[in-house]
Amino acid sequence: MKLSDALAPGRIVIMGVSKFEPMRPCIVDRPDGTGDRLLMLFHDPVWVDFRGKREWHPAGTLRLWKKAAGHYYGSREREWSHSWLHFHGKDVPGLFAETGLSEDFCIPCPKSRIVERYLDLFYAEMSSSAPPSTALLRDHLHSLFLEIRRMQTTDEIPEIPEKWQEVRDLIENRAEQNLSLKQLSRTVYLSVPAFLSGFRKHFGVSPIQFQLSCRMERARYLLRNRNFGIQEVGMRCGYGDLFQFSRMFRRKTGMSPSEFRKRLPGGGNPGG
Repeated sequence: MKLSDALAPGRIVIMGVSKFEPMRPCIVDRPDGTGDRLLMLFHDPVWVDFRGKREWHPAGTLRLWKKAAGHYYGSREREWSHSWLHFHGKDVPGLFAETGLSEDFCIPCPKSRIVERYLDLFYAEMSSSAPPSTALLRDHLHSLFLEIRRMQTTDEIPEIPEKWQEVRDLIENRAEQNLSLKQLSRTVYLSVPAFLSGFRKHFGVSPIQFQLSCRMERARYLLRNRNFGIQEVGMRCGYGDLFQFSRMFRRKTGMSPSEFRKRLPGGGNPGG
């Protein structure tokens, strides 16, 4: 999938997105970059520049170039493929600050499907017949940044301890339930204040914000299946009241659940 020169109105601008783009043996060398930020996932071994060094990196490498930074990547020895996202906008620096993600990195990406899933979401929003939603694009970018931050293994961002990963998985798997802070804090044998501090340290958001993001991600997934009514989607995401679900969904995405469903290609697909 590829989209070029598509501008989203507002403060998030998506210049292009592509998945598994095949390349002939070559090196892409742009000393002046492209004027925006470039996130790239390599599916084959390639040469990549990072902090002044050009080194051979294995398949599954994820690289982010800062705005106006020079680009150097590829392989002259063999064909290769990559997925990428060109973006910029006034809200982008704030998203880096909120998530604690570095604006320039080159890391292993053990969960490439997560990155690919978000590229699909960007493509779906930008290729919709309706004008792109800035709020939805911002939400996708924020969530993608948080997922990448989890993958980083630099000294500045240590590996998340197993007990905190278990708490994260518990919230993700039971997002529709009303999990209390006291209940969650007991799983890591901490007081509520210590738990709140530790959770934000490792994941960049509060437990409530994280659970809300999980609920909204589940809602967007379920809304793609027209076999589920909107009220049923809300109930499966933990909202017994349709008005409350619609209000929260609009707050996070900038549109109602029914508007989101109408934007989907074909208006949502039966059976998923």
